[in-house]
Amino acid sequence: MILFKVSVHGFEPMTAGHGREVMRKEELRDAILKEIKDHSSIKNCRGKNLSLKVCFNLYKDPKQPKKEKDLDNLLKILLDVLPEHIDNSEKRNYGLGLIDDNNDYRIHEIYCEKKPVTDITQEGLDIEISEHIP
Repeated sequence: MILFKVSVHGFEPMTAGHGREVMRKEELRDAILKEIKDHSSIKNCRGKNLSLKVCFNLYKDPKQPKKEKDLDNLLKILLDVLPEHIDNSEKRNYGLGLIDDNNDYRIHEIYCEKKPVTDITQEGLDIEISEHIP
């Protein structure tokens, strides 16, 4: 059963690194929050073992080939945004609150892919979170 689902388009998924990690996490958090229609769905995931399905839709300009983003670095930013805080030690910056504080051990399964898109308005990500049932 799907507990949480959101699509964010018109947003460039960023990778970790280069000293701007907190800012990138905040931008992702804000982009996701903007697309959530029912904020009560956020609490559906808390306290449960979860399965995560993510598709990163990455703009690929056919006229300008550029280096592809690493999937693990894209995923790191997203996984850091799911808990209550994006900075676990300081707890100053709020995350989405889908997962109790720093309990990402609750994620038992991840299916992740990146898809090239040639329409920049389709760039972004699709997230689906379900209860993990072994």
